[in-house]
This record gives sequence, C-alpha cells and structure tokens, in this order.
Amino acid sequence: MIEAKPPLITPYTKVDAAERVLESLQNWEDITKEAVLNEVEFSPQEQLSKLRNGVYLSQKRQKYWVDKMGKNYFMVYARDLEIFWSNDENYWKWTQINTTDNDEAIEVAELLRVCWLSVSGGFDTKKLSMGTLYEVSFVVKLSQNLLFWETNPAILELSLPGGSKHVSKVDMSKIQQRDQWVKIPLGQFQTFLGNQGEMRFNLREHKSGQWKRGLVVKGVSIQPKM
Repeated sequence: MIEAKPPLITPYTKVDAAERVLESLQNWEDITKEAVLNEVEFSPQEQLSKLRNGVYLSQKRQKYWVDKMGKNYFMVYARDLEIFWSNDENYWKWTQINTTDNDEAIEVAELLRVCWLSVSGGFDTKKLSMGTLYEVSFVVKLSQNLLFWETNPAILELSLPGGSKHVSKVDMSKIQQRDQWVKIPLGQFQTFLGNQGEMRFNLREHKSGQWKRGLVVKGVSIQPKM
C-alpha cells in the first residue's frame, strides 16, 4: 500500500505577513497618496515599516502612523492650526525642531506675549480607524517663564461630527512639567460610521484680557486608546 504524502505547504514569509497587515489597514493607500507609498518599488515590508515609523502629509503639516494594533494615528502640527496673531512676530515665534534624532524638522509656534489666545483646527474623522476609541490632546511645552493666570484658566473644546462637545478648563500654571512636551487632553470619542465628518478642537483664553507667554504649541494628537 502506497503511503499518501502530506500536501505541500507553502512557507509563510515575512512578505506574506506584511501584505496581510496592509490589507487589514483602513484607508492607508488613500491617506498616503501624496507620500507615494503605493509605488511598485516599495515592498510590502518597506511600506509597512514606513507606516509604523510615520509618514508626513500636507507638506509636513500632519503626520500619519499605524500603531502596533493596526490603528490609524495622526498628529496635526502647529502649521495646520489656526493660531490667532501667529503671523505677527511680536506675539508668536515660529521655530523648527527635530521630533526624533533621525527625523525631519517640523515647525512649532512659541507664544511670546498675547492677550487674545486662540488655537484651533479641524480634522476629518473618515481617516480614522472605525470602531476605535480615540483621545484628542494638545501637545505643548511650557517654558520656565510661563505666564498664565490661575484665576483665568484656558478653555479646551472638542466638537464632534454628531454635534456633541467636550468642554473643560486647564490651569497652565498648575502643570508641573517644564521644557518638555506634555499632552493636554481635550476628550475621547468612539468612531463609527454614523459619526464621520469634521471634528473641531480649540484652546483659548481671551476673556481676562491679561498677557500670557511661555506656551509652545507642537500640535494636536489624535491617538487610539489602548
């Protein structure tokens, strides 16, 4: 009796694994069109590596990552925000920084002095991963010469496509960390098909009429919660 041979099993390669991960990701090809990541010269492994390391969009006004869980993660940098008086060097100073040792430089906005503080922006939630809990935060640095008034905290507001809002207050003077990047949360929300559209975020303090300084704005983080 002739013994039957087991079926030939094709080895599961790293390329296969990368292709499967890419197939599972949401909207990455549309999001990265301008970054030319879907050109044939990039292997699936190279494409996935670039996505995990982060891809700049909109002339380095945004950055897009895919985290370890395959979820879309974005940073909206200061140049893509609406910062009142930011075009006047008497009030704001634009400088370039490297986010990591090997990364390209991005621009951040340093508050020199202003009475009317307003930093706002928007983002299309269609680019986010569906069925995912996200946290939206301002990423800022507070310098040693920070001047904010305890009696007049800044207002944080997150407006979602469905019409709901998260409004909170933050006393900048009570934040202990200085000269390092910190996240100031605006709120959390769950993505689903019925709530897609533009969300808006805002950081403001202008009712007091008092001078403020020492705030450096890097941008807004839109990050999946683990």
